Amino acid sequence: MNNQEINQMTNEILKDLFYQIMTIQEKFINKSSNIKLSRTEIHIIEIIGDYPNCILTDIAGKIYITKATASVSINRLVEKGLVKRLPLENDKRKHGLILTGEGKECYEAHGVFHQQLIDSLTNDFNLNEKEELLKGLKQMLEFFKEFY
Repeated sequence: MNNQEINQMTNEILKDLFYQIMTIQEKFINKSSNIKLSRTEIHIIEIIGDYPNCILTDIAGKIYITKATASVSINRLVEKGLVKRLPLENDKRKHGLILTGEGKECYEAHGVFHQQLIDSLTNDFNLNEKEELLKGLKQMLEFFKEFY
């Protein structure tokens, strides 16, 4: 294979991976929780699980959505009983967000999906190959950070 063919194949694989991951992730979570969740809602649950008491602005910034979009999604998650708002002690105008019991179940199911994804990618790699993969993924992340 030459460089152009490798670049073309890499592009096709990355596009396909992105769409597959997004679609399968949504189906996996919805099947395991019996609650219909959008991709945005799934990722908001992940952020709240990772950063309990985070605020709406933090969430919007982490997943590159507007505060208005985050607000609508958070309202839906509250209505579905997956997220609770708690006034912050140091600023009663703002609310920290935490997961309810059901929200934690969705968060854990999302973690299982991610672990299965990582395992399927790296199971046949030796340590050096895993380090090279990590290096490539970090370079891609840096590109995204510079681009946005």
